[in-house]
Amino acid sequence: PYALPPGFEAERANVYVVTTTADAAVAACTPGDGLSLREAFFCADQVTRATIYIPSGTYTLTAGTLITSNETLTIVGEDAATTIIRYPGERVFSITPALGLTLANLTIRDSGSLLYEAVVVAGSSPEASVIVYNLMVTENLARSLFFYAIHASVIQSTVSDNPSENSGAITWTGNAAGASLSVSGSVFDGNSTPCNSGAAISMLTTAAYSTLTINDSVFSDNTTVDTGLGCAGSGNVISVNNLSGAEVEIAISGSEFTGNSGGRGGVLITNFLGPSSLVVEDSSFSGNSTDEGGGVFELMSARSVTLLNSTFSGNSAAGDGGVLLATMDDGGTIFIDGSTFANNTTSGCVAGGGALRADFTSAGGTLTVTDSVFTGNSILVSCPSGGGGAISANYATQGQLSVQNSQFTDNSAAGSDGGAIYTYTGTGGTSVVENSTFRNNSADRGGGLYDAYSTVVQIGES
Repeated sequence: PYALPPGFEAERANVYVVTTTADAAVAACTPGDGLSLREAFFCADQVTRATIYIPSGTYTLTAGTLITSNETLTIVGEDAATTIIRYPGERVFSITPALGLTLANLTIRDSGSLLYEAVVVAGSSPEASVIVYNLMVTENLARSLFFYAIHASVIQSTVSDNPSENSGAITWTGNAAGASLSVSGSVFDGNSTPCNSGAAISMLTTAAYSTLTINDSVFSDNTTVDTGLGCAGSGNVISVNNLSGAEVEIAISGSEFTGNSGGRGGVLITNFLGPSSLVVEDSSFSGNSTDEGGGVFELMSARSVTLLNSTFSGNSAAGDGGVLLATMDDGGTIFIDGSTFANNTTSGCVAGGGALRADFTSAGGTLTVTDSVFTGNSILVSCPSGGGGAISANYATQGQLSVQNSQFTDNSAAGSDGGAIYTYTGTGGTSVVENSTFRNNSADRGGGLYDAYSTVVQIGES
C-alpha cells in the first residue's frame, strides 16, 4: 500500500501490516488486530522472505532492539515525515540479510548511544545488499546507519543533525570483493563527529576491490571536532580507509558541498595502502575549510585524480592545498578539465598550492590542466620551500606538467615563489604551457610561473 523504490517489488507471500504503536515483549507470531512492530519483526524472523508495512505514527521502542535474520526483508513506512521509529539510548534495528534488505519511507530519530548504532545491517553472504530509500535519519548518537560486509545504496534520503560520538552518520565496512556504497539524490546536513572519521560517511574497506559513488547529492555544514587526539585521519564529510592494499574507486558527480569544516580534508580524506582513484564531475565545492591540509580533498597514496567541469570557490586550508592536497604514487596522474578554481587559500604553507598541491613520490607522474580557470587563489604566508598561488606540483624525477588553454589571473604567493604555478619536475622532467593566459599574478620570484628544476621548459602561444 505504500511507495517503494522505483522498479522494486515487495515480497507478497509473507506480508505483515502493523496496526499499533505499542511496544511489548513478544513470544509468538499471532498476526491480526493489535500487530505491533515488534511482533511483525518476530513473525518475519520465522520465514525467509517477508514485507512489513508500517502506518504513520511514532513508534517508541522500550523492550529491546528489533532483530531479524532473513533471506530478503522489506520494511516500508507510510510516509517518512510521519512514520517515526525511535529508541532513545539504544539500537533500533539489527538485521542480517542473506540477500537483500529494503528500508523505505521511515524516520529513524533520537536513537543510539556511544555503544549502540541506531541501525545495524550485517550481510551474511557476499551477495547481500541493502537499499535505503526516502529515509530520514536525524538526531541520533553514534553511527546512525552501520552497514557491514554489504552492497549499500542510499537513495533520496536525508541524514541530518546527527552528533555522532564515534564515527560517521553512515559507517560502511566492506570485506568482500566488489563491495560498494552508493549515494544518490540525498542530503547530508549538520552532522558532526570527533575528527577520527567523516561526519557524514565513514568507509573502511578490507575488500580486494571496492567503490564509493555519490550522485546528485548535497553535503552542507558537516563538521569534525578535535577532541584532543588530533585529526590525522579525519575527513570533515567523508573518510575512506583502505586497509587491504587493494583498489578503491571514488566517483562524485552532480553534487554540492558547502560550508563543511573541521580537521583535515574539507570534504574527503583517503588513507590508502593500495591504489585508488577519484573522479569528480559536474560538481561544486564552496566555503569548505580545514584546520590542517586539503581544503576539499586530502588524498594519500592516490593513483589517479580526475576533476571535470566542476567549480571550487572560497575553500581554505590551514595547511597546504586550499582545494587539493594529494600524494601520488607509482607514476600517478592528475587531470583537470573545464573547471574553475576561485578565491581558495592556504594559510599554513609547507610547500604551497593555494588551490592545488600535488606530490609525486616515485619516478614519473603527470599533472595536466586544460580549459580551466584559476583566479584569486593565494598563499597567505611565506613557504619555507615551494609556493604556487594556484598550483604547486612536486615530482621525484621525470615529472610532466602540462597546462593548455587555461587562464591564471590575480593569484598570489606572498613571500614565496610562483604567483600562479610552482613546479619541480626533477631530472628528465618537462613543463609545458600552451595557449594560456597569465595576468596580474604575484610572488617574490616568478610572478606567473616558477620552475625550480626541469630538464625542459616549453612555453608557446601564451
